[in-house]
Amino acid sequence: MSDDLSDPKEEYLRTTKSIETLSRLVQLTSETKRKRYLQDEIERLTAYREQLAESFELDTEEIEQEDVKANGAISEDDEASQYPMLHSIRARYAERAGEQELKDPEIRNVIIYALFFEEEYLPVLDKKKLDLDRVSGLEMESFFNLFNAMKRRLEIFTSETELIYEERGAKTLKKIKAKQVLLVEVYKFFKRIRTFCEELVDDIDGPQNLCFNGNTEMRFAGYENDLTLVGLTVREVLERIAAFCHEVI
Repeated sequence: MSDDLSDPKEEYLRTTKSIETLSRLVQLTSETKRKRYLQDEIERLTAYREQLAESFELDTEEIEQEDVKANGAISEDDEASQYPMLHSIRARYAERAGEQELKDPEIRNVIIYALFFEEEYLPVLDKKKLDLDRVSGLEMESFFNLFNAMKRRLEIFTSETELIYEERGAKTLKKIKAKQVLLVEVYKFFKRIRTFCEELVDDIDGPQNLCFNGNTEMRFAGYENDLTLVGLTVREVLERIAAFCHEVI
């Protein structure tokens, strides 16, 4: 690592933004070779960024805070306008997620979204509430296992990698790799749920070969009366879930 960089802080920020851009591309890329190339680049840049921080003894938290102030963070009003459902959910679940004392705000938000989905939306993806054809019904049943697998990975990540959050070098690189894998899994899960719900909505508006009770009000048991979906038709429930997933991904 050369010591003659004119502005190590700016170099650190440039590298961070490159990593963020590549991470988004990984989520959007389905081609295996392309994804592997992007992941290798992320690892290389991550190692370089860690060298920067160590060689120049940078206060990385302070640098990132200064960058937010300089470039302006999204305002409460703008966030509420762009992501109305997520904004509301974060406000409602903030205290519960805060109990876990997470240092990573991105992972903290994922935990909030998973908590909300598990309590509000996962219970309605059930054959007692959705009258579906056999193939769609089997796919819906698979969502419970997929969600539990994602939730388990999230629990492992928060219990193990948060312990080494402040450390640098190989351990930090390991944490970043684990986070990339986790976020890709979260993205794939919510994208699949969104596609499933959107296809059912299209079917309800059309031939009705997949969903047979789309225009009836969804039935809830007495203990479910506090759910936000009470009073909606099956179609409206599916639209609500798809809109939530769209904001998440």
